[in-house]
Amino acid sequence: MCQGCLEQERIALLQLKQFFNDPWGLRNWGRGKENSDCCQWEMVRCNPFSGRVIELHLDHITRSGAYNYLNASLFLPFEELKNLYLGGNGIVGCIENEDFHRLSKLSNFEFLDLSWNDFNSNMLLSLSELSSLKSLNLAGNYLQVSNHTNGFERLSKLRSLEILDLSYNYLNNSILKSLNDLLSLKSLYLVNCNLIMASNHTKAADLENLSRLNHLEFLDLSSNMDLNNILSYLSSLSSLKTLILWNCGLKGTLSAKGFMRFSNLRNLKILDLSGNDLNINILTSLSELPSLKSLRLAYCNLLIASNHRNGADFEKLSRLHHLEFLDLSDNTDLNNNILSYLSSFSSLKTLILSNCRLNGTLSTKELGNLRNLKVLDISFNNIESLKSSQDDQNLRFVHLEVLDMSNNFFNNNVLSFVSEFSNIKSLNIEENNLKGLVDVTKFDALRSLEKLFMSYNKLDQFVSTNANTSFSKLKTLYLNKIFPEESSVPAQLSLKAFPSLKKLYLKENYHLNQTLVIQTSQVLSNLEELFLDQSPLSINFLQNIGALASLRSISLKNCGVIGTLPTQDRNNFEGEILNVYFSRSSYLNILDISNNNLSGELPRWIKNLTYLQELDLSSNHFEGSIPEEFCYNAELELLDLSHNNLSGSWRKQPFWKHSTMDQLPF
Repeated sequence: MCQGCLEQERIALLQLKQFFNDPWGLRNWGRGKENSDCCQWEMVRCNPFSGRVIELHLDHITRSGAYNYLNASLFLPFEELKNLYLGGNGIVGCIENEDFHRLSKLSNFEFLDLSWNDFNSNMLLSLSELSSLKSLNLAGNYLQVSNHTNGFERLSKLRSLEILDLSYNYLNNSILKSLNDLLSLKSLYLVNCNLIMASNHTKAADLENLSRLNHLEFLDLSSNMDLNNILSYLSSLSSLKTLILWNCGLKGTLSAKGFMRFSNLRNLKILDLSGNDLNINILTSLSELPSLKSLRLAYCNLLIASNHRNGADFEKLSRLHHLEFLDLSDNTDLNNNILSYLSSFSSLKTLILSNCRLNGTLSTKELGNLRNLKVLDISFNNIESLKSSQDDQNLRFVHLEVLDMSNNFFNNNVLSFVSEFSNIKSLNIEENNLKGLVDVTKFDALRSLEKLFMSYNKLDQFVSTNANTSFSKLKTLYLNKIFPEESSVPAQLSLKAFPSLKKLYLKENYHLNQTLVIQTSQVLSNLEELFLDQSPLSINFLQNIGALASLRSISLKNCGVIGTLPTQDRNNFEGEILNVYFSRSSYLNILDISNNNLSGELPRWIKNLTYLQELDLSSNHFEGSIPEEFCYNAELELLDLSHNNLSGSWRKQPFWKHSTMDQLPF
């Protein structure tokens, strides 16, 4: 194994740092003797044996609004460079005679990401010289095609190219002709490229060009207009494994003939037709795709007639013996009858029926055959209860891991029902009609539970009545607005059953007074993120926050507390900050106590928060100069002291040592 990077490549990286001129994104490059090995720098990956740089992740590190001309020769010292990410940096072009053709000397160069910059079509000529390229991402630039030569045909020289992304550019149908010689192409992205395949806009030759890509396995044509006329030509792409036609203006009657030819796509595994106006009759054609594993038909205006006459079309989909993923969400003309047509889909692992006008009581009998189901989403319906029958008493959904029942009308009785699903990892019952007492002991069988979402119900108590109940795997708990303002009963909350909790959301809760049962230092010893925004709290509870040694993030917006505890954004705190509150929170990354009535000098104990990355003390009444202790926070990236009463030479000192701070607001 190599002991470190090459010196010439280390110097070249420091030159790149000057080009990008970003004090935050590349802040650890070359800082200190202990950081001399550039292979350990963030965004850099080296060959572990030769020590040569093979990958650079330099995407989205230039400040917004900066427009740069790139010197591509800066990358020549990296002789083994394989992957280069330069997306989202506001690059408008290259310096004259220093464009991308220079990189043709790099024999291992295979991957180039230039997405979301400001290149135009002139740069295509230089890119065509990179004969070793296998993947090229040009999405989100200012590329255009015209009746004149536009450079796209030059990309045909990239004989090894397997992945090409031209999405979100100003193209048209003629781009298909320019790409027809890329015979090695396996993945093609043309999302939102102004393709229009209506009969009065399309030449047959354009569509035939697309059918020449015999090795194409992935094709994304999403968000183009009226692609009905292209469907018949897509059927000739026999190697296709993934086809995405989301929001392509497909119409049921116009597209029917094209879908009938889809039976030729014997290798197709993933098909997304969401956001089109389809007819349920197309399901007959889709049932002829023998390899299909994933089918998305969300927001397609699918309709089951009141007389069930067209229900047989759904039943035909059961021929897809390998189908594992089915999304029928946002088809608001479906109803409870859809369940009976899905009962024979025994291979399904994910079923999404969100916003499908399911209502009343759902019988689980129809789901009895879905024994491989891992994910079930029935959110945003009008379901009031679930019903088991004698025929499905043994139904336990033994493989179910994710259940989303949010935004329905379930009451407390549903808690006993879901407790039967012993392998669930994520349970969402937000925005239902749960009321009064919720005893988490009812979930006692859910020992695999990792995430629980119960926000926006109307509870008085969320407690555990059994001292032995413990959800040792639960890491995330959402309890936003479960104790409503209009309630006259003091809220009771016990979290002792969740000893491993890392993220706790308690926003918009009321009546969390002295009866609030949270033993912070013991029960929440592993907590990293705490959100209590807009929850009126007593100062006696808030004082315990400093005991949470693992805390990384605190959010206490609009809590209406008067006292001496740091908070976030527009509280009513008054007085000086006391060190005791953060005596053990040394791992804090973000501290925002802006827009308060804090006064006095800036706290010198800030130096004890050695991992602090963002500090916002703006819009208070602090006085005096900036203490030298602020310089000791080596990780600090963001500092805002604006709108205070500070004085002295603070604008330049003591931050002259702090390279990451020179353009931050004071």
